[in-house]
Amino acid sequence: MLRSLGWGRKGDKGEPGAASKVPGPASTVPGPAGKSAFELAQVAGFTGTQAEWLASLKGAKGDTGASGATLIGQVVVGQTAAVAIALGIREVTTTLTGVVVGERYQCFCRSYKLNGAATATLGRPSNYAIIDCVSNAANQVTVSLQAPLLAIGSSYALTCDIVRINAA
Repeated sequence: MLRSLGWGRKGDKGEPGAASKVPGPASTVPGPAGKSAFELAQVAGFTGTQAEWLASLKGAKGDTGASGATLIGQVVVGQTAAVAIALGIREVTTTLTGVVVGERYQCFCRSYKLNGAATATLGRPSNYAIIDCVSNAANQVTVSLQAPLLAIGSSYALTCDIVRINAA
């Protein structure tokens, strides 16, 4: 039965195969050392010492770059539900002097009040997420956010910092 499956006694040793085309240890032998950067500078015409060459690599101090972001101001983004509002994305537009159409903005929730609370709580309420912040008209900003279901009479008010992202 084993012979019918191709199994049987061990056969004779075969002939060696052709030479491998895959690079082996012979191709990993290090080549000769190349020139240093200083030597290449000399070839390119530098005539000073190595210390002078190293000193020449440091240029003058550049101008101070722009800040990565600029606080434009704060806005309160909120709604009070006259009718029940389903869970979903909301867009709230408000006035903010200094925002410019075409600039890039980011919105950070500083504090919030839910359902007319007397005092604000620091941070962002759970189940709320700021998605986007854009200016489609001068001195107006639209904040897109994910908000939970609001029952009739429920409200939220998020105090948000609006920051311009300074593009280079």
